[in-house]
Amino acid sequence: MEEYDRGRVEKISLVLLLLLVRKMKWVHLLNCQALPNPHSLKEKISNDLKAQFEVELVATLMIDDAETKMRTETALLFELKTSSLPSGYLKESNEGKKPENLEKNRYPNILPYDENRVKLHKTLGDEHRSTDYINASYVQCFDNPKEYIVTQNPTEKTFTDFWRMIWQEKVEYIVMISHNDEKYYCYWPQTDCQMRCDGMEIYSPKVSSYEFYEHRMLVLQRFGESRKLNHLHFNTWSNNFLSSHVFAEFMNDLLSIPHHSVPVVFHCLGGLGRSATLVLCDIALREVASSGLFNLFETTKKLRNSRADMVQNLKQYQLAHLIIYENLNYRNDAIELNQDYEAYCNKLFEDNTIKKMWSKLLEHREWMFRALTPYTPCSDEPKKNRYQNDNNLLPVEHSRVTLQVPPDAESDYIHAMYVVDYKQKENYIVAQQPLRNTLSDFWLMVIQNQVEVIINLNELNCTTSNDCCYFPTNHNKAIKTKEVTIELDTIKEYRYYNKFTLKINGLKLKKPPSVFNVKKWPKIKGVPDSTDLMLDIWDAIRKENSQGGRILFCCE
Repeated sequence: MEEYDRGRVEKISLVLLLLLVRKMKWVHLLNCQALPNPHSLKEKISNDLKAQFEVELVATLMIDDAETKMRTETALLFELKTSSLPSGYLKESNEGKKPENLEKNRYPNILPYDENRVKLHKTLGDEHRSTDYINASYVQCFDNPKEYIVTQNPTEKTFTDFWRMIWQEKVEYIVMISHNDEKYYCYWPQTDCQMRCDGMEIYSPKVSSYEFYEHRMLVLQRFGESRKLNHLHFNTWSNNFLSSHVFAEFMNDLLSIPHHSVPVVFHCLGGLGRSATLVLCDIALREVASSGLFNLFETTKKLRNSRADMVQNLKQYQLAHLIIYENLNYRNDAIELNQDYEAYCNKLFEDNTIKKMWSKLLEHREWMFRALTPYTPCSDEPKKNRYQNDNNLLPVEHSRVTLQVPPDAESDYIHAMYVVDYKQKENYIVAQQPLRNTLSDFWLMVIQNQVEVIINLNELNCTTSNDCCYFPTNHNKAIKTKEVTIELDTIKEYRYYNKFTLKINGLKLKKPPSVFNVKKWPKIKGVPDSTDLMLDIWDAIRKENSQGGRILFCCE
């Protein structure tokens, strides 16, 4: 019986390990793929590319050809397309420039066109209002000129107008795209609470939280009439990290929204970039469902005729392609809480299913991440890198940890990178075990990033010149750097690791970090000998880091 249970645990452990490695592989691919960045488009355009470009602009993709086309699309061709889109204000936008309307604009340079702006009607109690202006635009899809409304995030001064618009247009769905770290104005009530706004009562009976977004139900009451409203808040769009896979489930929900006579409202900070990217994807995927065809270039042109510079830049235009591809290949691999894990794991191991899934995932992710993330290795500090001649083992600019140093300091570099968690927060740091000449930088990073748990994955051999014992292992020997002194507080020994709690003197730290020194994970092997080690470490980290503090992983 014991052998049976152990075999069961090891199978489940292997699945969990594969999921963890998948996440690490995503990050590695993000860090290791190159995207050309031409300095001058004119210098790069060959006659062949010009001819291809002219064809591409008018091409409509059949769904069966989409993957092949997206894979072969060069970075330069993407940039040519983006630069060929109409930019700036294509129509009059005088209403937003009037003195009485200036404070209704979050940004003075983002205004709706007069032709298709949303105009607020005067209703009972609104007679005193002198303007019908709100920074919001109708957007056409198919034959409906008011399929969507794209607007800015409401502010404290405009949220009343926002709710007037929602009621006037009989909106049933609001799609909000704002990261939780952004300082947006919370214009809705907390769950099981209500608020009043200009004669309207707004009640929030429940909210459902998913991996990358929240679905909130709201009930509006005004003039004795009651309406239901769905509020979808995608809260994971980070400027530092972006991957098309995080949109798959959210886009699936958006596509389930019935489109009829009332518009769907999309809003982000300015109502240009993020909102427009998802509107573009929604339109394209509905075109695919209707005809099996889509043309992102032409659709983006139409969007920019509805609101200036919708889909703001090359990266968002590329992202839209990948979101569409991701959605067309979407597979929900989530496991229900009441599902039989043993049966699920056994099924994955039948006929090498898990191996096939893994190979397909890596193959798809590689070209998709290559399209979005430039690779700029940090090769200017060779003496601070253990492996100096392999660019694949160097941090990259977009995700590296930057030390906060005085202006006259030589460098802010350390061999360490942020890794985002499933909420797209930089809750993890991966770093090389410090060298003797980087020991001070290492502890400065720990303190500045308020690291609470350090996982040392490979045992150190302090008798060699390659390894630096960067934390104290006995009470008689402290570690001293320029800024701090680190002393051992307590030590507890376990089967697969030793846990050291530390005391740090010199700089303030909310909570001194604990070090988990993993045993029996040799440097020369990629994985430990037993899955039990992984399970024990995960369990220990979960207990130690119950409040979700930052975790630092170190290896050679």
